[in-house]
Amino acid sequence: MWKLHRYYFKEVLLSATLSFAVLFGVVAVSLIYRGIDRAQGGDVLDVLTITVLWAADAFPHLLAIALLFGTIATFARAAADREVTAMLAAGLSLRVPMAAAMLVALALAAGGALCLHYVIPWTHYYKYRVVAEVFREFLLHSRPAGDQITISDVVMTWDEERGERFHDAVMFVRDEVFLADQAWFEVDGDIIRLKLQGVRSPLANASVEAPTLQQDLRQLGNPEERREGDKDVTSDRLLAEVHRGASPNPNGARYTVHRRTCFAILPCLLVPIGLCIGVMARDRGRATAMAFGLVPLVLFYAADFLGLEMVRWWDHPVMSALAGYLPALVLVVCGVPFCWRTLRS
Repeated sequence: MWKLHRYYFKEVLLSATLSFAVLFGVVAVSLIYRGIDRAQGGDVLDVLTITVLWAADAFPHLLAIALLFGTIATFARAAADREVTAMLAAGLSLRVPMAAAMLVALALAAGGALCLHYVIPWTHYYKYRVVAEVFREFLLHSRPAGDQITISDVVMTWDEERGERFHDAVMFVRDEVFLADQAWFEVDGDIIRLKLQGVRSPLANASVEAPTLQQDLRQLGNPEERREGDKDVTSDRLLAEVHRGASPNPNGARYTVHRRTCFAILPCLLVPIGLCIGVMARDRGRATAMAFGLVPLVLFYAADFLGLEMVRWWDHPVMSALAGYLPALVLVVCGVPFCWRTLRS
């Protein structure tokens, strides 16, 4: 029996890993333009960091979807090769190979719970600040290329750079032009200031008062002011704020925690459904089986959207729990009749 468990455990794990690599690669490639755009002035490592942080939101979703596709592929192949028929003829239930797939699902559920409750909130908050950190390092430790720096509506060029100071600088500030003997940057927390010495107007060729030029680094990642929300806060902190009465939206915080838990247990719900789809698609091919695998995903995410609307309609603790676990309840209600006949044999 252990050999059978190990055999299907390895195959499901390998198929799920390959599916996850493909899915995560597609997501990362689709977001790499964002990394390049936001890492202007940074290096390749900065581009990769920004891309991975923006792709991290999809990580738990991709784990569950990859496991579903891996389970379908494994048992569709086993059914096509008559392995399922041989097990049933030997008196073994399909629950035996399913137990191996459930071990993979439990491991992914544990990892997904850790990511959803702790890691993803941190990445969701930090991805709006990483652009500012890249720009800060760029100004303090790098040499700009092309003798030109653009910050917001200020464009500065210069003739010579000595250390951290730029000599004979020319600044284009909206519709005005200023000349400066020296210019340099000072960073105070999240505020960067352009300091000038020997400022004069090129038209009057006379000294003028230096304009105040500063930029909030936090706005480089997000032009509009962005306040911390439930998605940026770990689950233990959300619940602590609810119990202390410090949460501005306690039922919304409860819903967020319940929803994260629901997504964490998703792999365990998809494994039995994936096994049954794979077995039933024995003579139809893997492509057809994969197409049928989209049905539980559509049900789950449609119920997740409905749960969000329910919380908005009725602000109540019971509704926050019901809406948070609604996608899992829909899968259980629809999946039990579908899997009952196959798995009870």
